[in-house]
Amino acid sequence: LLFFLLQHGVVLVSTSNRAPHELHAGGVVPSSSRVFSSFLTDRCDVKTLHSADYRRQLAEQDAGGAEEQCYFTPLGNAARVAMEERWCTYGGGSVEAPAEVEAVLPELTTFGRRVDVDRISPCGRACWFDFDDLCGSRAARGPADYLTIAKHFECVFIANVPELALSMSSRNEARRLIWFIDAAYESRTKIVVS
Repeated sequence: LLFFLLQHGVVLVSTSNRAPHELHAGGVVPSSSRVFSSFLTDRCDVKTLHSADYRRQLAEQDAGGAEEQCYFTPLGNAARVAMEERWCTYGGGSVEAPAEVEAVLPELTTFGRRVDVDRISPCGRACWFDFDDLCGSRAARGPADYLTIAKHFECVFIANVPELALSMSSRNEARRLIWFIDAAYESRTKIVVS
């Protein structure tokens, strides 16, 4: 399609996180990928934009200048404890003496289906999911579900995110995680992950 459009004078304006020669790195048909990237660089003016990571800057502002840790790795006891400590900051308790009150969640629905949440912080501003329940094998969710979750909570905790290999076996999980991250980014929802 792009070959045809560009050959007929269509103006193309596009953005990418990768340069044209990196678009199909590791692609299925390397020879056609090289032809495509050469065609793009020959026909288009490629501009490289260097800018700050605005998401990181916003996180630092929200944390009062000191960025709160949002990623806990590798998986294990230390990551679990760190996640629980961060979780407690949303409930006004501590790991030793967690807040006793559990927020009452209004029923979240998408297209008439109920959107279940694993845990809700006592203040109701944060929720907790195990990766399998949000994006993994136990999840039957799509972009609309993720938008509903992201719009309702200011912070979403996702525990036990596995390494998503570049294979067909984790393709659906990776796609769901990307949908969720996009929804959270759109809604300015914080994410804490182990």
